[in-house]
Amino acid sequence: MVKEQVIKYNYAAIVAGGTVAALLFAGIFVMKPLIETVGKMDKEKQVRAATLADMKKRESVLLGLKDQEDQLTKDSETITNALPTQADIGRLFIQLDTLAKESGGTLKSVSQTNKQEASKSTFSGVIENSYSIPVEMPTYFALKEFISNSKDALRLLSIENLKISSTDTGQLSVGITAKSYARSK
Repeated sequence: MVKEQVIKYNYAAIVAGGTVAALLFAGIFVMKPLIETVGKMDKEKQVRAATLADMKKRESVLLGLKDQEDQLTKDSETITNALPTQADIGRLFIQLDTLAKESGGTLKSVSQTNKQEASKSTFSGVIENSYSIPVEMPTYFALKEFISNSKDALRLLSIENLKISSTDTGQLSVGITAKSYARSK
């Protein structure tokens, strides 16, 4: 019986030792790498969360800049309409012709006055051009409407001089000397 108890204790000791060895083996070779992997994954998760937060901040900044870009584009178009480049100055005369027709008049051929002095740089990047603009209007009120509408035109235009003559029928021939402004670039 003592021998049986010794065998049972030896068996129990072997099983307990094997279990402890298996647990140590599992802890060292299985659990430790899993814990390290979980730690690395947690650090990587934190880094990715910080990166995501940073990207969301940048996205909101970019969206704000996009709104500003849209507003600047609209402002640029307004400035381009008011102060075109020298090459686009012809659109002013199309607009003046439209204004004359809306007032019941006719815009004759426009000519640049004294080309030596007509185009001069007024200040940085802006060129002043002088033009002679002959217009025929059916009445004084049509002329008044044309001048009033030209001051509200998209392009910068200053009327410098008016020479008005009329026919027996009341038709007005108007010689307008005007200055227009354009960007040099």
